[in-house]
Amino acid sequence: TYRQYRDFFKLSEFLQSQKILKKLTNYFDIQKVDVDFAIQIILYEIENSKDTDNIHFQIDKQMEDVLSDKVNECFQNEKFSQLPLHCIYRIIEESDMEKLSMDLLYDFIKSDLCKFNILLSFIDLKKLSDERINDLYECFSNNSIKPLLSYLKCNLEYIMELRKSKQTIYDKL
Repeated sequence: TYRQYRDFFKLSEFLQSQKILKKLTNYFDIQKVDVDFAIQIILYEIENSKDTDNIHFQIDKQMEDVLSDKVNECFQNEKFSQLPLHCIYRIIEESDMEKLSMDLLYDFIKSDLCKFNILLSFIDLKKLSDERINDLYECFSNNSIKPLLSYLKCNLEYIMELRKSKQTIYDKL
């Protein structure tokens, strides 16, 4: 389990046993297929960290790399939203934007817009489905939510006007 893995890792660091560290790294490489495993290790380390302002551990980069490779799976994992925002931001930032599902990202952000609104900066409207764009515009039209959407890198009102005029032209043809 992730707790045993972390305990062995700490013990091997303390004993400075390179052989055990290498075996643990190999085990982790095998576990890379399991996003839940990596998230649980990070959450466990955060829970058990005495210094909550500076939560860093040696294998966090390794964990973030695993999660950034499988970021779309992360968005669908309930535990992913429990990670600190700075970790989530780095994971998305390091992910391959070509493989990133904008719809999944949007749904994840919308699940807690107050917490995740900074992640709107990663949204590429060209890759967002029409349904999500319309939903985003509806949210944008709500003046109470408008400030939360300030991280969007576009003028959404203008884009919606262009979309409507484009649709009007298609309808006339």
